[in-house]
Amino acid sequence: MINNHMLRIGALFLLTVLSYGFYNAYLPITDPVESNYVLSAITMLKHNSWISPMIYDHVWYDKPPLTYWALMITYKLFGISDFTSRIPNTLVAGASVALMYHIIYRISKNTFASVLCAILLMSTLQFWYISHAIITDGFLLLFTLAIFG
Repeated sequence: MINNHMLRIGALFLLTVLSYGFYNAYLPITDPVESNYVLSAITMLKHNSWISPMIYDHVWYDKPPLTYWALMITYKLFGISDFTSRIPNTLVAGASVALMYHIIYRISKNTFASVLCAILLMSTLQFWYISHAIITDGFLLLFTLAIFG
């Protein structure tokens, strides 16, 4: 049986993914950093290289490969586009908001405070940027929250 706590976690996840995902359709990839991540994932797919990050057909150990792997999986499932490039970070944002709720609820046992903290995280400008940009910071935030959760 699913309890109310799990329903709120799911609702916050869906709220974040749907509200953030809607805007992804209107955001082209224009930033040089984003284009490097996208190009790396496409190059890695082209060479079927799941271990070593690559760009311009050369090995490129600039960042941890988790972002590249997430992009590669998304490209395999949905194809390559600006919209699909933003799917992994949108899902990570949803997980981060849900995890924030869970952490605060575990500490305080106060539903209102927990939901408020999750919504405050979702509404901050920096979190919005990190969740829409194709960068590694979203994964870093999620795993940092997971340490405390």
